[in-house]
Amino acid sequence: KIPRHIGADPTHSWSSWSRNSRRPMLSFFRRPRYDVLIEPERIAVAGGDVRVEVEPRLWVAENGRIIAVGVRPSEGIGRVIELFGPIAPSERPQLDARLDAFVSVFRHLFRVAQKGSLFMLRPDVHVRGASVLRPLLGGNEQSFLRDALVHAGATKVQFAS
Repeated sequence: KIPRHIGADPTHSWSSWSRNSRRPMLSFFRRPRYDVLIEPERIAVAGGDVRVEVEPRLWVAENGRIIAVGVRPSEGIGRVIELFGPIAPSERPQLDARLDAFVSVFRHLFRVAQKGSLFMLRPDVHVRGASVLRPLLGGNEQSFLRDALVHAGATKVQFAS
């Protein structure tokens, strides 16, 4: 006969724990759901009891490395990119540089919102205030934001009507 382990309960298995528990084992892997609020003076990510917001600008070093998002770095070096600033006529057809800036800001917000999490998970996102970008992007704000959010890690992007 093989002796049972001390404290082992043959009626309680891992699968029954996950089925009968208030909080199943896979709940650790639920995708977060965030509301992204875009306003002229800030971009915010909120979900559950998490809220993170930044001013819509970032500072970039001469080598292209991002120094700071939202707030001026203490060194005061680098050039500032205003996300909602005017776009030069030559930039309008190719918004790659602007897209990269939005991706960086959204990626930063997602990281900060999930700071205490064990794993970084790709969130589902609901966007409010996309119309703020209409003067900047000429009606392409939803496709532009969808691209930026997906590149930043979002899996599903919806827009408020």
